[in-house]
Amino acid sequence: MCPTNQYEKICKDEFGAIKSKLNQIDSAIRGNGRPGIHNRLERLERMAILWSRLMWVIASSVVILVVSAVWKLVFNG
Repeated sequence: MCPTNQYEKICKDEFGAIKSKLNQIDSAIRGNGRPGIHNRLERLERMAILWSRLMWVIASSVVILVVSAVWKLVFNG
């Protein structure tokens, strides 16, 4: 444990600075009235899932179109 004199000279200001920085980090994560990092990350993850599904739909459509065209060429050609 540090003596009271040392706490008043050094520790008090340092603890205040640490508390201020922690509050800024907490505000950035939670948002404090604005979308924070947590909300923005969730939105990005949802968009990534949607883009992934969209790419699978597009790829499936392209494969079906190619197979359909080949089928027409081979059997109706």
